[in-house]
Parts: sequence; structure tokens; C-alpha cells
Amino acid sequence: MENGKIKIDNGIQEVDFVVDKEGNLYIGRGHSYLANGNEVQAAGMMKVNSKGYVRCISGESGHYQPTVAQIKNYPQVIENIGVNTDGSWIRISEFETSMSNYVIDSHVVYNGPIKYMPQ
Repeated sequence: MENGKIKIDNGIQEVDFVVDKEGNLYIGRGHSYLANGNEVQAAGMMKVNSKGYVRCISGESGHYQPTVAQIKNYPQVIENIGVNTDGSWIRISEFETSMSNYVIDSHVVYNGPIKYMPQ
């Protein structure tokens, strides 16, 4: 990270991310892998453009399966670690899981600019 931007190669990228309990951001693939299976403040997908600006955040994590209330906190969690979310969108979803706790469906509750996100 530098000046609120995330350095990423190869243009627009959609990556998995986690913010651990200590406020460290990890990006890559596999939420549980990125967090070493530990508890996190946030886990989902993040779209970052070639200039390092976050364009979209979501709570899509089959392992952590965040609630709507938790996802609504993501902008603040991400801003607290120094990432600029001005102009970013957020996709908030509810997850339906199987008896073995696998995500089998999701329902989008809100998909739009963070600044207009419902409270």
C-alpha cells in the first residue's frame, strides 16, 4: 500500500482479501489461507484498478460467510487500515448454506456506492 492505494500488477484485478484482527491487509487467493485460518475483521473480494484504487468491495467468502451487518462495517475497517475507498462500490449479500456449511446461494441486499449504502 502507498498513499491509500494498493499496488497491484497487470491492470484491474479482483482478489480475495482479509483484514486480520491486528489490522493487517492480505490480498491474494483463498481467505482461510490468507488468514492462516484465524479470525478476521473482514473477508471478501476486492476489485482494484491499475492505479491502485479500490473500485468494489464485497463480503464474498465461503469460509467466513460474513453477515450483512459485518459487511456494512467493511468500509470503515478498510479505511482504518489506510486504504482509500472514495468512489468505491460495495456489494452486500446474504448467504444460504448447506447443512455442511457450504455456500449454496446468495442474495444481493445492496450493490452500489459506499456513500449511499443503507445503514
